[in-house]
Amino acid sequence: MERMMEHNIFDRVFEKTYGPVIMPYGCLSDAETIRVREAVQSLRQSYQPQYANEACVSRYHTEENRKAYMLAYYPYYVEPACRVVRDYVIPALQERQAFYPVLNLAFFAGGPCPEMYGTLKALRGAQLHDRTAITILDWECGWESEQQISWQLCQEDGLVRCGDEGRLIYCCDNLAPCEQCMHGRTCRKRIQEQADVYFLQNYLSHVEPTEQETFLDKMRATVEQAKPGAVFVIIDLQYAGSKAIMRELAARVQAEWDVPAEVIGTNLFTGGAPAWSRCPYEMPAEVQAKIFRGDSGFMPKKWTRYYYLVLQKQ
Repeated sequence: MERMMEHNIFDRVFEKTYGPVIMPYGCLSDAETIRVREAVQSLRQSYQPQYANEACVSRYHTEENRKAYMLAYYPYYVEPACRVVRDYVIPALQERQAFYPVLNLAFFAGGPCPEMYGTLKALRGAQLHDRTAITILDWECGWESEQQISWQLCQEDGLVRCGDEGRLIYCCDNLAPCEQCMHGRTCRKRIQEQADVYFLQNYLSHVEPTEQETFLDKMRATVEQAKPGAVFVIIDLQYAGSKAIMRELAARVQAEWDVPAEVIGTNLFTGGAPAWSRCPYEMPAEVQAKIFRGDSGFMPKKWTRYYYLVLQKQ
């Protein structure tokens, strides 16, 4: 069962996003193929900043780009979250508490939230908790269809069960004080007083150099408001700006903060080489034949290189 699941998520993402595969002709017409390839190209170009510390451009404003993200990136960002949760988060939570009747998970800047699938995949079999309370937060409200796909995948694979709860919160700005947000009271009760794990994956690459100090201030406030034992997971791709923000955050936790927190996992130091994860899911032949043909800008992706930082409030 595990092996079958590992090889069918890509197919299901494709079918839930674009429709069922009808062989031998597939489900994408020539016109649809052109639109998908244009959206993939738009996304890939946005992740190639001209300068080392320049932020990546957010191009998630169109439905076509959001759908293309599900093919071009979603399957590849499950494994980094799964590895970090398995190696650091679960042991940290177990050391703090043997069993969680309700495990509260908050995913910030979630987008379609492949990290939710990866987190729940890592938790399966850990015998750490009974039910889960999951919150996905994002600035943009357009991701709802893709978030529903992510939730459906978790349901199909038994990663969420009867009694588990999911909630979406939009207009969440990671650069603004929670006190200024219309969701402030909701998040205080649902997250700040309850969350066991805070997750932030592939957001730092979109933070401009002029916004870095604002983000660090917001992170400090978030850790300060969290309950003791809460774990914070930050994962981002191999960008100089992302690495610099994470290293500065780690340095402040270790030296400057009066907020009791500890770095419990990272690959930022000891040479600072990024981690590598290979996507365990097979790309459907339909996707490779029509979209990722191997021509310029459309090479099939196999590996993801990333940095991670895991904190725990004491």
